[in-house]
Amino acid sequence: KRTVNLTGGEPLMNIKTIKYIIDRAKNMPNTRTVMFTNGVLVTKELADYFAKAGTLMLVSLDGPKDIHDSVRITKDGRGTFDASLRGYELLRDAGCNVGVSSVTGIHNVNRMNEVSDLFLNLEPPSIGLNFGHYLLGKENPTAIPMGKFGEILTNFYKKMRENNIFVENISRFITP
Repeated sequence: KRTVNLTGGEPLMNIKTIKYIIDRAKNMPNTRTVMFTNGVLVTKELADYFAKAGTLMLVSLDGPKDIHDSVRITKDGRGTFDASLRGYELLRDAGCNVGVSSVTGIHNVNRMNEVSDLFLNLEPPSIGLNFGHYLLGKENPTAIPMGKFGEILTNFYKKMRENNIFVENISRFITP
């Protein structure tokens, strides 16, 4: 199956282009669309559109409000947790296939139990727990050592698996 991944920045800032791509992909055999979004710009109308289009929506949430808002902020410095969570809920309530995408770094590495508790409360069908982003040759100040990430990912996988939540980065390799 082919996948068209829509990422950003924030892809919903260019909704006309996003809809153009999704509408074209619907006519391509054996193709799915996946969008990574912070969820802030999701409206009920957009959630209904994505549900009807069958787009897999992945909302970025890095943990509870204080953790998330320490790194995911607006231009004027306000946290985005409440708006991101509202977007997630709108997508879920519209019937979208919606999961959570989270970055692991110094902002949440010591509080992974709280992160996993949030995800268990949200009950997404799938979660992506990701390593800190590559910053075009620069050192990422929020990154953690890869070995530590592997340990966290393994423990996180076990906890989510016990609760029937699919962890994208591991489950695809273990299931076969």
